[in-house]
Parts: sequence; C-alpha cells; structure tokens
Amino acid sequence: MKATLFYTLPRIGIFVVLFLVLRLTPLNVYLAAVFAAVLALLISYIFFGNLRRGVADTIVKRRAAPERDDDADLEDSVLDGSGATVRPAPRRQAPPAEDD
Repeated sequence: MKATLFYTLPRIGIFVVLFLVLRLTPLNVYLAAVFAAVLALLISYIFFGNLRRGVADTIVKRRAAPERDDDADLEDSVLDGSGATVRPAPRRQAPPAEDD
C-alpha cells in the first residue's frame, strides 16, 4: 500500500502541475488534459522506475495468496454430493505485506 501511494501521488502531482502550466497557454481544457497526461506518463516512466518496481513487487506478493482454502474444499465436497468432511490441505502462506 505504501509503495502504491509513493508511486501514485507524485504521478498525480506531475499531472496537475503540467495541466495548470498548459492551461496558461491558449490550449483548450481537453487538449491540455491530454498533453498533461501523456507528459506525466512519460516522465513517470523515465524517472520513477524504482517506485514502479516496488508497486509491481507488492502486486506479486498479494497474488501469492493461497489458491484453495478450507471453506472452498468443504463447499466442493457438499456440492459433489459426497457429504464427507474434507481434511484441509496445507495452506500456502502469502508473505506479510510491508506497510512501513
């Protein structure tokens, strides 16, 4: 979460600054917004590589959650009609989230 904020907030800030500067030119609002968005994207892609990698690592850690859980196994056994209780499979634990 922290990495996402540290990546998103500067990108929004760059967009706002560029948009306000472009509004001082004779461009209309829509063109100023489009140019500001494209320039903010390029600037963030070039200069915020480490922050972007931090966000990607956070997404990878969240996606490492268990594929199955005890409730899903029990529901599957009930729907299959076996009615037998299912012994829970060992869970894969996702690494703890780093919200420093």
